[in-house]
Amino acid sequence: MHIHGKKRERISMQRHKHDASCFILVLGWSGRILAGLLAAGLVIFVGGNAVSDKGLPNPFTEPLPIALEIAGLAAAWVGLIVAWKREAAGGILILAGTFLFHLIEGKWMLPWAFLVLEFDGVLLLFYGIVQRKRRRTCVTERREAVEDSDA
Repeated sequence: MHIHGKKRERISMQRHKHDASCFILVLGWSGRILAGLLAAGLVIFVGGNAVSDKGLPNPFTEPLPIALEIAGLAAAWVGLIVAWKREAAGGILILAGTFLFHLIEGKWMLPWAFLVLEFDGVLLLFYGIVQRKRRRTCVTERREAVEDSDA
């Protein structure tokens, strides 16, 4: 009777780990897909400005605050691209770029697009950290299993 209880508990724990793993996987892919859509949206936005009467601003001839805002948005865009391979690094770039933009702009509540961008940065950073911890746990568990089988 006692053996069945432990087996049932182990199966329950495995199911819980599987459910959590699936949820984390969905978060990661949601972050990547949103990053792709946001990157495409930024390209369309910049492309629209490029064909307008003013054209693209040159960050080297603009005043320093505007050049820093451009740098912040460029860092966020690079973060969206990097996040497809390195989620945590991409999330940090996105958050750093939007933080710089907010700092220069002097406003913390900007249009909804910035909120979506920041949400994606947090989501990707969270996913990257969780994945890193999961990889370490898996490596440790494998080492312990190898050591147990050797003993």
